[in-house]
Formats: sequence, structure tokens, C-alpha cells
Amino acid sequence: MKKILLLGGSAQQVVAIKAARNLGYYTILCDFLPDNPGQYVADKFYLVSTTDKNAVLEVAQKEQIDGVLAYASAPAAPAAGSAPCPQSPSWTGQ
Repeated sequence: MKKILLLGGSAQQVVAIKAARNLGYYTILCDFLPDNPGQYVADKFYLVSTTDKNAVLEVAQKEQIDGVLAYASAPAAPAAGSAPCPQSPSWTGQ
């Protein structure tokens, strides 16, 4: 099963988590708020700030993700770009 890392679990982002699950992805969520609603929809949840590039990278490497999505979260976009994904043209596997 392919794994996707989603950055942010607010009410507005739950739709993306549900869509990923419906498409057959194993969903991994990062959010810094302990009471975010997305954690109850995602397969796995990490209490990690979506703007902390190093922490997001750590989760991405640990989970060996296949993709990353920062849906409805402009502040998380830089962290999304630092996550290693085998399908990414810039990913070197290091």
C-alpha cells in the first residue's frame, strides 16, 4: 500500500485525508495541534509542526512515504518540498 504524508489536520484538510484513504493510500498526518480533527481520520498521526522541516523530514524517512501533500496550508509547503519521495524528480534516495 502506498503511503502519503499529509501536512495539516484541520477541519478544512479532512477532505484531503478522506480522499487519499478512498484512493487506497495509507495516510500519515502531521499537525502541531493535539486536538485537530484529522487525526481521527488518518491512519497514523504525529504531533509535529508542519513548518518544522527537520521534524517532517524525520517522519517522512521513518515512514518511507511515497508522497506528500500540504493541502490548504501555504505555511507547510516548504516542509512538503523537503520530504523525500521516490517519485520526485529531485529525490536522490539519500
